[in-house]
Amino acid sequence: MKEIRFEEKIWHIPKTKSKSGKTLYIGLADALITILKYLKQETNSEWVLPSPIDNSKHWSNESVQCAWDKIRKKARIPNVKIHDLRRTFATWSINNGEELQTIAEILGHSRISTTAKFYTKISVDKVKAATNKVVNNILTSDNANTELDKIIPEILASLGLQEERQIINSLSEK
Repeated sequence: MKEIRFEEKIWHIPKTKSKSGKTLYIGLADALITILKYLKQETNSEWVLPSPIDNSKHWSNESVQCAWDKIRKKARIPNVKIHDLRRTFATWSINNGEELQTIAEILGHSRISTTAKFYTKISVDKVKAATNKVVNNILTSDNANTELDKIIPEILASLGLQEERQIINSLSEK
């Protein structure tokens, strides 16, 4: 637990221990800080998950996996790997409006493209909402900045249902 800075709510991972070979500073949620303080007090160990056999050692990867499998089965979660939780975190972050750069930083990615490609999946509802927001802004006369923007609502209003469908179909084909 010596890498946990409780007052700053930061997990400092030295470059010698990080996968990327870079020093990482991971922000920790208040709830996690509470849990870590409790564990530190209860175990009096330098490890977050000390071995039940020897307090001076940490859990093995196999022990962590075994514990995760028990949690998963008890909670009736399908075959989800611990690493899948990173992707879930990234997806929820994106869908809650966090910036990709911030998520990449949290995950320790040096390239935003890695985060975008492997760790985020934007929900269909989010895509629809973004599309509607942009279209509504275009169609709102208060946001019309050019002459063309001002006449778009009039043009759309003058179209019949068949013309609207043709435009929508041609746009969706591109």
